[in-house]
Amino acid sequence: MGTEGLKGGLLFGASKEKVLSGRWEISPQNRHPGAVIVIVIVVAAVGVGSYFLLKGGEGEDIGEATSLDLKLDATYMGETLTMRFRVKNIGTPNVKIRIDYLYPIEVDPGFASVSILDVGENKKWDYRYDEWDVEDLDMEEYLELKEHLDRWVRGETNYTYDGATVRIYDIVVNPDLPDSLFQPSAPPQPPSYPAVAATSARYGDNTIRINVSTGSIPANEWAYSISTTEGSYTWITGTSELAAPYVSLGTYAYGTYFVSLKHIDSGHIYFWDQMITISYPAISAASAKHGDNEIRINVLTGSIPANEWAYSVSAIAGSYSWTTGTSELAAPYVSLGTYAAGTYYVSLKHFDSGHIYFWDQTITIS
Repeated sequence: MGTEGLKGGLLFGASKEKVLSGRWEISPQNRHPGAVIVIVIVVAAVGVGSYFLLKGGEGEDIGEATSLDLKLDATYMGETLTMRFRVKNIGTPNVKIRIDYLYPIEVDPGFASVSILDVGENKKWDYRYDEWDVEDLDMEEYLELKEHLDRWVRGETNYTYDGATVRIYDIVVNPDLPDSLFQPSAPPQPPSYPAVAATSARYGDNTIRINVSTGSIPANEWAYSISTTEGSYTWITGTSELAAPYVSLGTYAYGTYFVSLKHIDSGHIYFWDQMITISYPAISAASAKHGDNEIRINVLTGSIPANEWAYSVSAIAGSYSWTTGTSELAAPYVSLGTYAAGTYYVSLKHFDSGHIYFWDQTITIS
């Protein structure tokens, strides 16, 4: 991609040199490959500019509107970059545009958090490195941005573009936008988030928790994701306070899970893709004959809850017919019933994981 394709990068506040060199500096606590990729995809591969994201889908003409307010989400690999566009004085030589960015992670301060374009003054301001930068407005960039903003004036629009899912929503026609929005006088404040030290952990055989060391987050202000695929996220709002000592996220079947935690309003990621493995319960057990014709499973240590284990009693070695255990498998034993004279092969497994504790143990009823 040549430098002509990089013009839109200035809308994001990323210098051409940074885009070309590929220097994406992420804070140490947020070195998440998926989050880095979404920045690269949205800022670079998808045309290096927010107006390129507006190229998909069909919309209605802006008509007689003189101002416009809309939001745009671009999602890639579970990470979402949110932008809010506000435009004033449409149809006049003094068009003003403000773009606010909410990144999915903490990015290098060289990425702008706000961009302001003032056609009447032929200026463009970007807020980066905790100060405003100003430069002459690139009219070609402005005209292309305006053309694509003109397409959406009401209703939600969804489409995909170069691997990213794009949503345009909260569209307001002719909102009352004060001039102060388009003046680089008040530096924007980054969204804040509660200070929390937390990590995910398995508890018992199949419970996943978030253990909290310090801090807390009120109910409905945090969200977690538990996924079987690393880099894929489905966020669920936490309905109780996230506070010490822990919050349970529920019980899960056998498998490997990737757990993530974020603050909803700010989008701050506390941790992502922490791996939790749910395995089978540890138990020491063996089959045995009791009396003349009863078969038991004797348990030395451990236990398995009712309906989470299964046994097979077969007259043929290597042939299995599994029956779910309807009582807890625990010491000292569980009876499997009485049987006619013959040789039987007894097996035991964990239901969800399929783990075999033993198989084809021979019991002879004489």
